[in-house]
Amino acid sequence: VSTRFYAPILVCMMLVASGLPGSEQEEIEELGDRRWTDSNDGYGPINYTNEHTTAMIESEGRPATLTMPGGHVYNQPLPLVVALHGYSSSGSFNAWWMSLYDSVHENEHLLLTPDGSMNIIGMRYWNATDACCNLFNTEMDDVTFLEGLISQAVQNYGADPEGVVLIGHSNGAFMSHRMACDRGSIIESIVSLNGATWDDFSNDCPDTGRPNILHVHGTVDSVIEYGGGSMFGGTYPSAPQS
Repeated sequence: VSTRFYAPILVCMMLVASGLPGSEQEEIEELGDRRWTDSNDGYGPINYTNEHTTAMIESEGRPATLTMPGGHVYNQPLPLVVALHGYSSSGSFNAWWMSLYDSVHENEHLLLTPDGSMNIIGMRYWNATDACCNLFNTEMDDVTFLEGLISQAVQNYGADPEGVVLIGHSNGAFMSHRMACDRGSIIESIVSLNGATWDDFSNDCPDTGRPNILHVHGTVDSVIEYGGGSMFGGTYPSAPQS
């Protein structure tokens, strides 16, 4: 795999270094002025354009948008980045905030931006661990949902099955850890930004595969604490333990 595969991870690390926003409540309604860059830089076998193409795919009756660099040929696999938003946010806002739309062209990968389910107070969430963030104990199988989306991207849109990276923030970071536990065999790497895994790791995390994990956490985070804590009746481990 090319070193360009890891560029989205470096993007995330630079974003963390520059400081995470204090709230995810704000939504950007207009994402129309995305800045696309030309990636005709000789890295890939295809002469990609600076236009993007999108496809709507579906799993478990829930849609998600797959963004691809212009000129992507499905029989020429590219890495797949799955962006998992935080509580109350959305896939599109999360990807915009992390500059992942630009990264599609600059680093030549596919980008999947799913949304979590909407709870009864109108907030999107992922049913990740017992600590975050299924507030109302709704039966929602997000693992199967994400697995289905990844499978479609691989089978139908030229995503590299050996190049699947999950990048999650906050509740999305918890979900990336959940996927590493439950579907580790289909994931190459996860990037967890200010989230955590299961507190009772040995019992709650089945060994389905061992993807690479990059865990990044702010030491003064007062919501998901660096040293571990509890939320919604569940506990989560410290960042070093995660």
